[in-house]
Amino acid sequence: MTETAEVHLPRTQRVRAERAGYSAAPVRVVSVSRKTSSRSAHRGEPSGRTVSVRFPVAPFIRRQAYGPGRTLRRLTPVAGHWRGPVDAPVRITKKVNLVDTPPNRTSE
Repeated sequence: MTETAEVHLPRTQRVRAERAGYSAAPVRVVSVSRKTSSRSAHRGEPSGRTVSVRFPVAPFIRRQAYGPGRTLRRLTPVAGHWRGPVDAPVRITKKVNLVDTPPNRTSE
């Protein structure tokens, strides 16, 4: 998906650029994205996305907000769990994590 738009400088900046001898012609901006965003404007609102399969979620660490004005962060471990409806089919994929690569063998 692409979006193309012509962007003009605000009048004050356009006049300043022309006085300094620069071109103040409009600029064509092309925005490229893989898919349209289905995210809602606010974080608390549901996205409307439904999950039709059940899959495992690996354990992870969450930076949990707390304190006055929720400005402080504490590391909270989240245990592994299953995501999706209980009666949905299970989807398990192979995931490979490369921990360390063997050293390159040079000719001796």
